[in-house]
Amino acid sequence: MIPPVASTKDPMTSTASGLSRPARVTRLRVSNYRSLGDDVQVDFGQFTALVGPNGSGKSNVLDVFRFLREALTLGLEPAISKRLGITRLRRVATTKPRALKIGVDLAADEWTATYELQLNASSARSYRVEHEIL
Repeated sequence: MIPPVASTKDPMTSTASGLSRPARVTRLRVSNYRSLGDDVQVDFGQFTALVGPNGSGKSNVLDVFRFLREALTLGLEPAISKRLGITRLRRVATTKPRALKIGVDLAADEWTATYELQLNASSARSYRVEHEIL
């Protein structure tokens, strides 16, 4: 018989009802990420469908989540490099230097959290983190 694994509280789950439910994303805020322009906001309900014509940014909304996951697990540099650098990550239609901003609101039964990240491209190959907060 395999002994039971000691229970550890996962910070991304809530157990107020006795059942473990993961935290969920309630809102995404993005500016200047690939094809997404200034101040794009997506509010997520229990079920959210992204619908729109080709080239409207649906895939880029999903890539924001992949980018954040990779930045938080692998590091910011590998996540940016995987997307061929900061100039490919930042909105191409932006003619003057603009910050790439990402904000995510999370909620569980007993808590809420917000993560924000702002990157500025200082050249074609370099960037700096202007703001990061959890």
